[in-house]
Amino acid sequence: MRKVRETDESLNKGRDSFCLGEYVLEGRFRFRGEILNMPQRKPHSFAAEWNSGKTCSPSSRGEVNGAAFRMTLMLLIAPFMVGNAGAQCVATQDCASLGYTETSCPNGGLKCPFGNTWSCKAVESVNEDPKDIQCYNSCCIGYIYHSDGSCSKMPNTAKVALGVVVLLDGKGHGQAVATSTTHGSYDWNLRDELPSLPTYPLWKDAIDDYDSCKNTDALVAVNLSIAQAAKSFSPSNAPTTSGRWCVPAAGVISNYHRNKDAVNDGLTRLNASPLSSEAWTSTLNSSGYQRAGWTFQLSRDTNDGLSTLDYGKYTAVIYPVIEF
Repeated sequence: MRKVRETDESLNKGRDSFCLGEYVLEGRFRFRGEILNMPQRKPHSFAAEWNSGKTCSPSSRGEVNGAAFRMTLMLLIAPFMVGNAGAQCVATQDCASLGYTETSCPNGGLKCPFGNTWSCKAVESVNEDPKDIQCYNSCCIGYIYHSDGSCSKMPNTAKVALGVVVLLDGKGHGQAVATSTTHGSYDWNLRDELPSLPTYPLWKDAIDDYDSCKNTDALVAVNLSIAQAAKSFSPSNAPTTSGRWCVPAAGVISNYHRNKDAVNDGLTRLNASPLSSEAWTSTLNSSGYQRAGWTFQLSRDTNDGLSTLDYGKYTAVIYPVIEF
């Protein structure tokens, strides 16, 4: 290989030379054990097939570059063409060979897209922020959650609908909001004893609290009215779920705010109304003298819809959630 300048006269001679960008290939080449002679360039023989690109000399514009491109392409693909014509790569659709070997995954897993088997190990190392998760397995934000633990986009009259999915954690669990409030407006009814809950003075920290039922249990321990209202709630079509419903944590209700179109669509499919009133969360903003709890306000465009109220002075509704 000999580097040449654009004005190299060898490009205009009928010799065994070939322009490749700014290089000239000369002589003979050994390919697969055979000697290949570079063809003698004939002026203008490739001019009609030239497209665009750099030129090696003004006088060889087009005819040289077109030839260089085709020869380069031939040298690159020839090893794959010789002796391998008709060979194809086909992706397997065998679920077992892809790792989907389980018949079911009670604690969550991934279903084979080509069959009915599952991979239960696929979710063991998943650790994503719930704020970034829209779907997991066959469940998505805004889907209907049923009493048998399944999800569907559209109503299924053969199943009991409990609510609409508002949060997924990427590990096979989530939370669904009920299709109604607890039918009342409450303060926290806090007296002297404080719940054993952490406080989140900043909304950007409060939105990372997803512990709806853990918070509610702490509130129940000091007999707070909002917690009692949630724990005694059950939909009319699923009375046996009483005791499983909780006051949503700030992170859960703020996730509704970020996905309100999808969740509201799910509620509409169940002939329920979208969330509209100011509602309590189970997340504390502060305690003691400056007592406040985080609330959700649909009309608030900042702070993911979160605001605060004095939990001993003001009342708000509760949109209960069920964890799964």
